[in-house]
Amino acid sequence: MHWRKRPIKFLLLSLFTLFGIAGLTFLFPPDYKLKFAGMGFNTTYFFLTLLFLFSFSTSTYLLKNTAHGVLVAGFIISIFVFRLNGLSHPFFLVLLAGLFLTLELLFAYRK
Repeated sequence: MHWRKRPIKFLLLSLFTLFGIAGLTFLFPPDYKLKFAGMGFNTTYFFLTLLFLFSFSTSTYLLKNTAHGVLVAGFIISIFVFRLNGLSHPFFLVLLAGLFLTLELLFAYRK
C-alpha cells in the first residue's frame, strides 16, 4: 500500500485562517462594516470566506483529497448561508446532505 504524505501547507493555512476567524469574531461585532476604498463590507462575508478556507484546508489535510475538501467546505458554508437566510428547517439539511452526497458519488464515479 502506498502512503501519501499530508501536505503541511494545508495545516498551516488551517491555522492561519483559524486565527483570522478568532480575531474577526473577538475584535469586530457582527454588524460592523469594514471600509475599503470608500466602500463598506459587512464582516459576515469575511467570516464566511475564512470559514470556507478553514474547513477546506482542515478537511483536505485530514482526508488527503482536494475534491473532498471542497465538498466538505461547500456543505458547511451552505448550512451557514441557509441559517443566515432563515432556512433552518431540518428538511433543508436533508436536501443539502442529499445534494452533497450525490456530488460525492459523482466525483467517486469519475475516478
